[in-house]
Amino acid sequence: MKSLGASLSMNNYEEFERKWQQWKDWLSGEDTHSIGVQISELVWNSAVFNFVNTCIQIAPRNLDGEPELNGMVWDLFVRMYFRSQMLSLRRLNEGLINPGSRRRDDSVISIRAILEDMKANVNLITRRNISQFEGRECRRKVISSATIDRLLMKLDPVNKIKRHSDKFIAHAATPASKQELKPDEINITFMQLKEAEKSLCQVYVFLSDFLQQSNLELFPVPEYDQFYCIDRPLVDSVNLEKMYSIWHDYEDEENGWSAFDIKEYIST
Repeated sequence: MKSLGASLSMNNYEEFERKWQQWKDWLSGEDTHSIGVQISELVWNSAVFNFVNTCIQIAPRNLDGEPELNGMVWDLFVRMYFRSQMLSLRRLNEGLINPGSRRRDDSVISIRAILEDMKANVNLITRRNISQFEGRECRRKVISSATIDRLLMKLDPVNKIKRHSDKFIAHAATPASKQELKPDEINITFMQLKEAEKSLCQVYVFLSDFLQQSNLELFPVPEYDQFYCIDRPLVDSVNLEKMYSIWHDYEDEENGWSAFDIKEYIST
């Protein structure tokens, strides 16, 4: 018959094994929402934006000193990059604890979620359990609540992006609600995005080293020529008339949406 201590030890390891594998899967599993996949997309998009932004800076200038590029296209590119990147940062920083209800939500995969879950189960993270899981002696320093708190503090630049995204992108906040933001959370700069991305990546590297003992190359390697046709215009001059026609056809289509009988929706 097993002693009470042996039974508790076995239960402790079984729970550790479940949690440890879950954290590893969240970090670098095959799921499309694994943190590794999210980080790769975040880093790649940042690199593409930096490249295109450089192209804009070195583009030929007109007599007024303005780049000879289509403002409509580049304005859309910049706005969509900022919104997409901020939502990606927000998603990677989403926690398990809902700030409003204080209820736990285990349905998200993020860096903050791993850290919060590790802190809630820090008593399971022992050298003995890690050694048993990996089949070899654990020689690395075991993570503590204080270490996790420092990692969470390192995510502070991401918290600012999240608060901005909550009010301006993920939700259409009221003027009164937006007043809750601090000045540096209202107008987000490229450097703030870069600092938030750096913080997330460094915490990701720490977790990868601790959970998997692996050294990461953060920058994804393209499997195609990313500069293919980069020196080609979007539209040849011979097709401009066709593009004007397409624009006006779309304009007419959307304007036509207002041509409906409102009386159909009014109760009599």
